[in-house]
Amino acid sequence: MDILFFISLMHGAVVTLLLHRYYHIFFNDCRVSVPVEWLCYGLTLAVCTVASLLTNNAMLVNLASGVLTKYFLTYIYRTSHRLRITVPLIFMVAVLVFEVGLMFIMTPAQASLVHQPESVAFNTVGPLFTVIALYVFVFIVEGVRSTKTGIYFTLKYWICFAVTPLVSFFTIVQVMSIPGVSSSSVGICTIFLLIINLVSFYFYEIMVSYITNKMEKEIAEEKNLYYAKQLESLTAMTESLRSYQHDLKNYAIVADAMFQNGEYERVREYYYDVMRRPLLEQVECFSGNRIVDSFLNYKIIEASGKGVKMDISVVVPPALKIRTSAVVIVCGNLLDNAIEAASNAEDKTVHVNVTYAHRCIMLKIRNAYSGETKKIGSRFLSTKENSKLHGYGLRNVKRIVDENGGTMSISDENNIFTVNVLLYDIE
Repeated sequence: MDILFFISLMHGAVVTLLLHRYYHIFFNDCRVSVPVEWLCYGLTLAVCTVASLLTNNAMLVNLASGVLTKYFLTYIYRTSHRLRITVPLIFMVAVLVFEVGLMFIMTPAQASLVHQPESVAFNTVGPLFTVIALYVFVFIVEGVRSTKTGIYFTLKYWICFAVTPLVSFFTIVQVMSIPGVSSSSVGICTIFLLIINLVSFYFYEIMVSYITNKMEKEIAEEKNLYYAKQLESLTAMTESLRSYQHDLKNYAIVADAMFQNGEYERVREYYYDVMRRPLLEQVECFSGNRIVDSFLNYKIIEASGKGVKMDISVVVPPALKIRTSAVVIVCGNLLDNAIEAASNAEDKTVHVNVTYAHRCIMLKIRNAYSGETKKIGSRFLSTKENSKLHGYGLRNVKRIVDENGGTMSISDENNIFTVNVLLYDIE
């Protein structure tokens, strides 16, 4: 009985740690401090354990207590009500599926391989099998979710932490298949393997947090470099405007002299050549939206300095509800990449098309490039010399698009790079 209690306690501890990692995949904004958060998880474990002991492991009671505690646990995080329901529900469904699946696995296994009574198999080894299945389940969810958030883990990390549950599985099968092995020995071995999995998953969670924080720091550094470059360009543009304003006084003196002499035709020509034409050459975007127009006109001037022509078509309303920072990060990163690539290509034109329909902003950027692109799977990598300081542009764009609930597609054919982005015009 003592062995079964310790097995149940260790099983609950590992499941709680798996639940913590699972919740952090979806919930990033915690309302409480870290110690209080862990205290809440400890209380969840205590409530489920006490309910299980008092009801003699009644399945319906265990299921009800598990669903309720895991639902109320979501309130320590800031998230939508939809996620408060679906995230814990999926976790509990996974637990239920693994436990039911265990019943179908154990019956044929006992007849051919496992030399243990049915009660020993379910009460001692069953919790370990459930933990291993949940371990793999959280691994899969983590992997799928990481590709959407832009945080990528190399294969060696997955293999490193997948070894422990696999070795545990084969170890307990080998122990149970030994003829004459006692149920107490099987129980002790199960407790030992549960402890190993608990420690392994604890280090796995630490490693995931470390890698995530490291990549987020690198992304933040890339954004800071981008904003610093934008500030430098804006400063240069401001100086140019100040110089132009200073020259306006001289232009006015010359124009006034022409008026005094009655040379009205020369005034018109002088106004067009000296003042109006330079302004028209620099300002090419007139959509009516001041933020979009200012940003794109600034990029036109920046591209012109690199010998790149911007072919722009913009149809957007005067006011947008979407965050300005989202528009700047998405358009800025994509246009920077396009201008940089086009400046080294034979065709030095960047085609930009921005349209608005049904509260959606559709952005299409197309440019030629020279050389070859680098990518892993569907993810494009930086081709710049210092790849550690670059390559987060598209990742930042993908993050903003996902946060906005939009979509992004990239095509790379015949040395033409095309990016299509859809953003919803919401606050």
